[in-house]
Amino acid sequence: MLARAGLDAARPGCPVPAQPELSGEPPRIEPDERVPDFLLASERCEIFDSRELVGKQPFVVVFFASWCSVCEHKMPLIQHALEERGKEITSLFVSLDDAEGWADTRQFLARNGLVPTSAVPGRDFLSFSLGYNPFRSVPVVVVVGRSGHVVDVQVGVREGDSDRLDEALDAAIDELPESSALTSYSRP
Repeated sequence: MLARAGLDAARPGCPVPAQPELSGEPPRIEPDERVPDFLLASERCEIFDSRELVGKQPFVVVFFASWCSVCEHKMPLIQHALEERGKEITSLFVSLDDAEGWADTRQFLARNGLVPTSAVPGRDFLSFSLGYNPFRSVPVVVVVGRSGHVVDVQVGVREGDSDRLDEALDAAIDELPESSALTSYSRP
């Protein structure tokens, strides 16, 4: 609760979406699964609602920490891949830093040319974050297609990640929305 109080102090008057109490471990979100509905608030009060993304626009969720040297190594790769696609894909960066360390998060984002409004304090939204299990290793990159299904999950940094990320982002962008006019059936 201390981290939550520190975060609320950093954004006075910002309505933070209520999060369900964790009763046990949330189910893991794997490739080809549909992401659960979520409602997140950034440090600057920008609200991210999955209902505004799923079926309309593909998105990528990047879990990181300002103290993570592997994250520093992977961020330029992610930044480059996202810049190439412009507004075709929405990016959501989820910081695993404690609320007291948000100044470090801001510096990390600035060093990596990322927009602070796209960052969400992940520890404030544990039910969302734990489903992706980023606490075992960061960074975790989750690419979600227009249909709301996970296209790819990358953990850490591996050889070939750049090509794999490009392929996943392109697949997410090219994916048809769930139950679109061209696909009148729901995916299994």
